[in-house]
Amino acid sequence: MASISATKVYAAPVDKVWTTLTDLSRMPDWNTSHLAFPEAPPAVLEPSMKFTQKISNMGMPSEVRWTIVKVEAPNLLEFKGQGPMNVTVKMRYEVEAVDGGTQVTIANEFTGAMVRMAGKRLTQSGQADLEASLVKFAEVVE
Repeated sequence: MASISATKVYAAPVDKVWTTLTDLSRMPDWNTSHLAFPEAPPAVLEPSMKFTQKISNMGMPSEVRWTIVKVEAPNLLEFKGQGPMNVTVKMRYEVEAVDGGTQVTIANEFTGAMVRMAGKRLTQSGQADLEASLVKFAEVVE
């Protein structure tokens, strides 16, 4: 198993951050690992909904089939994904009001045989993408 996470505070209200973060059609505006949605993603997120996303992972294109696990607006969104080589990804968005704005934490957990072989490279690349994405998210939400 390999895990990464990043946190950033935005000068924007919780509702605006939540709405932007959970609008999958806005993901290309801020998520640096996002390449495309082969089909339009769901407009409203509810548990058990599924969608497919093309991402860049360690510099290589990959496809992840996501299932929405939990939605607790405006504070928590959890996904579970199946990627290439039987890699399973759990992704969690946490949104919390703090002094001066809204704090967002995104955490990813990777499991599978490929993770055992390339875990360090995967976490380094994933961590860099996650941090860059949260910086870019500020341009969209603030």
